[in-house]
Amino acid sequence: MSKPSRYEELMNKHNIVSIKGGSDLALDLATGGLAMSKRGDLKWQGKAHNAMFKFVRNFEMYEPQLLSLFDNILQSQINEVFLVEKINISTLCFQLSR
Repeated sequence: MSKPSRYEELMNKHNIVSIKGGSDLALDLATGGLAMSKRGDLKWQGKAHNAMFKFVRNFEMYEPQLLSLFDNILQSQINEVFLVEKINISTLCFQLSR
């Protein structure tokens, strides 16, 4: 059995069931061909499926940058809590020393 793609790994990891089973391609009734988005991507039958598919694909592409961003946000929040505690302790020590 072949290794699942990164796309499949993301769907399984986050339990994204709305697009796991796949979907039918949409047809362009005017031309009789496959419907295409403004960006030239194939359109799927449902808008929700289409949106979730694009979301997972974009997340797959930008995951390293997003993880780095979230790590930085988390670290800044930890630093803020640490500094607030340090200020509180310093203020308390100053008040006690009077």
